[in-house]
Amino acid sequence: MKNCILEEIQILSSTERKAKKVILDPKRNLILGTNNTGKSSLIKTIYYTFGAEPQTQHPKWKKLSPVSYIKFNIDGVRYSI
Repeated sequence: MKNCILEEIQILSSTERKAKKVILDPKRNLILGTNNTGKSSLIKTIYYTFGAEPQTQHPKWKKLSPVSYIKFNIDGVRYSI
C-alpha cells in the first residue's frame, strides 16, 4: 500500500483578492473551528483539487471561483496539482 502525505494547500480567490496557505504536519492534523470558519471548504477543496466533485458546496464558495494548489508526496516522491 502506498503512503500519501499532504504537505501544503494553497487557495486563491481572485474575486475577493485573498489567498490562504495551510501547511500540514506529516504525522497528523486536526481541523478545529466554530461554524462558518471554512473547515468543510478546506476538506472539499482537497477532494476537488484531486478531481472529485463534492456532493454539496456552499453557494458563496462557488461564487468565489477558488483556485487551489496542493503539494503532496507518495512514498517520498513529491508531487503537486
